[in-house]
Amino acid sequence: MSENEIQGRASEYKDLSDDIASFEAARGASFGIIGISGLGGVGKSYLLDYVLRESKPHLADALIIRVDGSNTKLLTDFAGLVNHQLAPRILPGAPPKDFFHLTRRLVNALYAVQCGVENDIDREEGLQKSVKSVAKAIYKARPLLSKIPKGGKYVGLLLQILEAADAHEHVPKAIEALNELKLPKRSRSFFGHRSAKEMVRDNPYTAIADAYFGDVRAAVVGYRKRDFSYALPGKLPGKKRFLLIVDDFETTSAVFGDFLVENLLRIFEGAPFPVLVVILGRDDLSEEHTDFHQHFGKAIIRKIRLEAFSFQDAIQYLQNAGYNREQAEEIYKKSTGYPFVLSMFAEHRSKAEQHTVLFYQRFFERTTHWMTENEKDWLLKLSYLDVVNTGTVAVMLPQVDPNIVVEWFRKEASVRDTQARRYTVQPFIREMLLTYHGNLIGTKERSAFEVRAREAMANV
Repeated sequence: MSENEIQGRASEYKDLSDDIASFEAARGASFGIIGISGLGGVGKSYLLDYVLRESKPHLADALIIRVDGSNTKLLTDFAGLVNHQLAPRILPGAPPKDFFHLTRRLVNALYAVQCGVENDIDREEGLQKSVKSVAKAIYKARPLLSKIPKGGKYVGLLLQILEAADAHEHVPKAIEALNELKLPKRSRSFFGHRSAKEMVRDNPYTAIADAYFGDVRAAVVGYRKRDFSYALPGKLPGKKRFLLIVDDFETTSAVFGDFLVENLLRIFEGAPFPVLVVILGRDDLSEEHTDFHQHFGKAIIRKIRLEAFSFQDAIQYLQNAGYNREQAEEIYKKSTGYPFVLSMFAEHRSKAEQHTVLFYQRFFERTTHWMTENEKDWLLKLSYLDVVNTGTVAVMLPQVDPNIVVEWFRKEASVRDTQARRYTVQPFIREMLLTYHGNLIGTKERSAFEVRAREAMANV
């Protein structure tokens, strides 16, 4: 381990390494949850990935699954997130088989039910086309009718990831239409068992969680007796434990949160093999979902909170990368200690490198990689504003509810100037994003945005 690779994270690195080592040594049934929290860009994923790389030889007997927000299309699709990330068709180092046969069967049934719901919505004559589109999108993201939110945090998250700019206007009628749906009557298979479609129609979260547990159990220790009738591929060679990583929980939770906490983790809590779950997100676990505190209090073995680097740690990091003291202090003032900004300067030390189009593009990608496409667009437009409030946003982003944008920006402390008396983009980030956007759209279009920003500022 080089001195700079884990600079400023020595205690967190040791704690997480110790927890992974305990998981490696576990025999028989055990269940633990680790929470790693901190603002976007503070290094949560980097810390975990670093520890996992060092532990790789000792985790050879672990089935490792990772769910994250890297594919923004899946953030609007519960079945897709399960189908492509929670239950991947290809497992590294495993035989070319689908080890999630039970899960796949139910996900395919859910797709069929979803298609039926969409057809029912299309047949509703009294609904506007835009309301129907929002209703379909909400059901796709939250296919359990009883869990479709009426308001609060999850509605906000759903609105952020829905592509329709005016979705907020149609949510009440869309939810009303979904609540009035009459799902098809129950059907039975030839042997009297409940069909897959019936199971996911009644409660897709419970059914898919049970199927997923059956698949993982078969791969790690062997079949459940009741699954013998299915053509499962059998045990994964050499696997004895299960490690589940959920990254970007603040974005994946809109479609995945209730299923994970209320269904999936509860069934894995009783697994006859070692299970470790690592949740990475902006907030503490109890703030992310109340059930973490209420139901899994004893299972939470560690909470790690990462903050921006201290002045001394940042200076040491930059000096280790080759900067002198004066240069390091100048960069710290710009970056305010955020590791992702410091790492950019560590990787690109020359002034020439720091003024290339590629440097600005990489900066944008690192600054926004946890954001949805809508949020990335909002941030670029907000960078033209000296003050971000509902009045200025209404002018700068006329197609979006300004209250939604301001509430999102309020929570985005990794790009917001936390020292300013009014909401505004952090000065250095703002400068970098404006240059990036100018390179992207050209001088004429950038001038048009600047004019609009001046009009917006007249509303302050």
